[in-house]
Amino acid sequence: MTQATSKTRRSFLAQTAAGASLALAAPALAQVRRKELIIGGPAGMTDVLKEDVFPSFERKYGCRVLFDGSSSLENLKKMQAVKDRPQFSVVLMDDPVMIVAQDEKLIEKIDPKNIPNIGAIVQNAIVRDGWWLSYKWPRASIAYNSKNLPGGTPSWAMLWDPKYKGKVMIPSVRATQIPFILAAAAHLETGKPIAEAQYDINAAFKKLATIRSNLLLIYNGSAQVANLIETGEATLGAGMFSSYTLWRKRAGAPVDLGYPQEGSFAMPSGIAKVAKAPEPELADAFISETLGAEYQKVWADKLYDTPTNPSVTLPPEVAAASTLTVIDWGFVAQNRNEWMSRFDREIAI
Repeated sequence: MTQATSKTRRSFLAQTAAGASLALAAPALAQVRRKELIIGGPAGMTDVLKEDVFPSFERKYGCRVLFDGSSSLENLKKMQAVKDRPQFSVVLMDDPVMIVAQDEKLIEKIDPKNIPNIGAIVQNAIVRDGWWLSYKWPRASIAYNSKNLPGGTPSWAMLWDPKYKGKVMIPSVRATQIPFILAAAAHLETGKPIAEAQYDINAAFKKLATIRSNLLLIYNGSAQVANLIETGEATLGAGMFSSYTLWRKRAGAPVDLGYPQEGSFAMPSGIAKVAKAPEPELADAFISETLGAEYQKVWADKLYDTPTNPSVTLPPEVAAASTLTVIDWGFVAQNRNEWMSRFDREIAI
C-alpha cells in the first residue's frame, strides 16, 4: 500500500466516523429543539398575553408560544379549514362559537386528570360537562358617560327612562351581548330573578319593543359605542364589558361601567383543547396554567375581568364571580335564528 493510499483510507474512515457520530446525534438534537405551542385567541388580548403570560409559560415548559390573534369566528374558520391537520393546539373563544366547534368535533373534551387547576375554578366555569372551560369572565353591564351621570347606573330600567330619549345604545341580535339585554328586559317585565327570566323570551321582546324611542344606535361592535359615550352623543350603552370599557376609563376617557342593582352578566371567555392537537401535553399544561392564581391575577389586574378562580385577590374595579349571571348559551344557540327575524320585525330602528 502506498503512503498516499494509506492517507486516503484514514481520511475516509475519519469522515465515516464523523458522519456516524452526527447521525447518532441527530435524534438528540431534535429532542433539544424547543416545541412550539400555537394558540388562537382574541386579538385584543395580544399585548397582555405576550407581555404577562407567554414568557413565564415558555420558561417553565421550555417551549415557544405562537399566538394568532383574531375574532372567535375567524379562528373557527381557520380550524374548519384544517380540521384533519390542525395548527392550533389551544383556542380561546366565545361560548357561542365554542358550541359550533364542539358540534363539528373541532375541540375535544377536557380530561380533568390532565388539568390540575381545574378544581380551583367555580363549578359553572366548567362548560358542557367539560368540553371547554371559562378561564375568565369579563363583566357585562351598562357603560355610561361618567360626566353626565356621576351617580352611575343603578338599574337596567334606566335604559327605558324617557329622559334618555335618543341617548341609548343596545346590541344587535347578531352580537354576542344580545342575551344580556333580553334577560334584563324579561326581568323588568316579569319580576322574575334575572337568571330565570332569560328563558322568558316573549316577555323580553314585549319589554324591549318599548325602548325604541330611546335608541340612538343598535350596535355590532364596541368601539363605536365607546366613542359615542365618550363624546357625550350617547349616555348609555347596554351590554358593554369590563375589558374594553375600563381600559378606556384607565386611559382617561369619561366612561365607566355601571353596577345595576339587578346584577351584571358574565361575558363568555372559553378555553378549549383542539381535537388532534399538535402538542397535546403542552395544550393541557397551558389550559391548567390559565386557571391558576398567577394567570388569573393577570386577567383581573390587566384586563379588569373576573377570575373564575375565586382565590384571587380582586382589584376594586373587578367583580367577584359569585355576583355575575351566567347565560345559558346552549339556549341562545337553539333560538338565535328565530330571535333574529323577530328582532328585525319588532325592535330594529
